[in-house]
Amino acid sequence: TYNMFNTLIAKNGITDKGIKQLKSLANKSKKPKNIYMNIANLYSKDASKLNFAIDYFEKAFEFDKTDKALCNHISQLYLQLGNQEKANYYINFCNG
Repeated sequence: TYNMFNTLIAKNGITDKGIKQLKSLANKSKKPKNIYMNIANLYSKDASKLNFAIDYFEKAFEFDKTDKALCNHISQLYLQLGNQEKANYYINFCNG
């Protein structure tokens, strides 16, 4: 599974290489939601790359706008970055 893949590449310090591999898979997939989420999870391990994580969580959300857990997670990441406006957008979307 992708979670095992993420754990292995993080443990071995090859996160960038793993992200590159996942991006390649996503480009070939017709339903890349889970792949995008795994890319986002890898980016989110580095606080300086939270914007990249959000980008990929948002890409995943585009494939399933009924995923309230993902929607709330995105809002929380925006709050961490201090972007109240974007956080409120997702909070309202999730609870609307």
